[in-house]
Amino acid sequence: MISFALFIIIMNKIFYQPVLKIMKERQKFIDANYNDAKSSNAKTEAIYTEKEERLGKSARDSKAIVNGKVNETNDTARTMLDSAKKHAAGQILKAKSELEAQQQTVTPDVNELAQAVSAKILGEM
Repeated sequence: MISFALFIIIMNKIFYQPVLKIMKERQKFIDANYNDAKSSNAKTEAIYTEKEERLGKSARDSKAIVNGKVNETNDTARTMLDSAKKHAAGQILKAKSELEAQQQTVTPDVNELAQAVSAKILGEM
């Protein structure tokens, strides 16, 4: 029995304590790596969330810019169309007044010409 107790004491000093020390160091190493991995995962999630927020903001900003430019272009086109319509209406009024003026100057000439033609025709007969 003494030899067995002596064997246990020797094995404890030579084998079990160094093995337990190695196992504890290994467990500390595993725990440290696990905690580092959790920390890295949390940082990755934070970066991913920030990236998604930035992408969403960029998409909203670009849509706002595009919509603004579309509205600006539509306003410009509307303004140009209104201006063209006003100009065309002015040109039409001017042409009508010129036509009326020409008609008033041509009407007496046409009457005189018609009388001269009819007189000539009647005179030849």
